[in-house]
Amino acid sequence: MKPEHMIVHRLDMDTSGIVVYAKSKKNLLKLQALFRNRDEVSKSYEAVVCGHVHPDVQRGSIDLPLQRDHRFPPFMRVATPRSEREAQEVVKDLKKHGFKKLVKKKAKPSQTLFEVIGREYRTNETTKDAKAEPYPVTRLRLTLLTGRTHQLRVHCASIGHPILGDPAYGIYGEASPNGGFE
Repeated sequence: MKPEHMIVHRLDMDTSGIVVYAKSKKNLLKLQALFRNRDEVSKSYEAVVCGHVHPDVQRGSIDLPLQRDHRFPPFMRVATPRSEREAQEVVKDLKKHGFKKLVKKKAKPSQTLFEVIGREYRTNETTKDAKAEPYPVTRLRLTLLTGRTHQLRVHCASIGHPILGDPAYGIYGEASPNGGFE
């Protein structure tokens, strides 16, 4: 079996982290079942987000359903009654069956737990400007209770703290601002 067919779990492309491989087909199926059923596997990640999370907040949960973003394909967004109505209207006019099938899918429940690890200040390392003002960031531990496409990225953006450097859901990103949360 090819190595790329033995991947059990990975993060988004362009994201640093662990890739889990299985050494045999039998172990691949067993590990995939553990991840799918969340039996004995928990996933938590560390992220640096823009801005300081409010000082009174040390931990919390984000419980917002996600759907395919009909305005900015192929990205995801927080599902709202309005966005779901709009997506159904867009589906009527779509010609490409593959994308029509994606947009037509119902929103899925999505839950993320977060814990503040620290509040810091960063400076822009790419400029040599000694007068550059430091900017606030928060280091978070993010724990997935569900595992949706781009879940952590959309959830962080939806609470007003996009992941630092995220080209899609971050500041000036290509996807819906605030993860589509209106």
